[in-house]
Amino acid sequence: MIVYIYFILGAFFNALAAYLIKISFHNAQSIFDIVLKGPSKELGLIILALSSFFCAFIFYGLVLSKTNLSIAQPVFNALSILFVVIISILLLNEPFSFKYLIGIVLIIIGIYFLSQP
Repeated sequence: MIVYIYFILGAFFNALAAYLIKISFHNAQSIFDIVLKGPSKELGLIILALSSFFCAFIFYGLVLSKTNLSIAQPVFNALSILFVVIISILLLNEPFSFKYLIGIVLIIIGIYFLSQP
């Protein structure tokens, strides 16, 4: 049961890091735009993104300690994609279409089949 919590937390932190990177680089043309500004909101968001990636890494390591790599990697990626779609729609107001719904349903079905012994 705990491995499912690790999967969910790891995938969530992975998706959160992607979101934070997207919003921190939104107005930047290059990394130099952010670095040369010095301490700023964007730099803070990048640090939060790195922290989120670190949390995802730790939870992924815990998942790997409890399950096979051939199951862990596809499920972790699928859950991350699911969280990215949800975050994109809710926080970035990206459009949602029928093909997204079909994709999400297929991802959930795939996660179910991969997680079966």
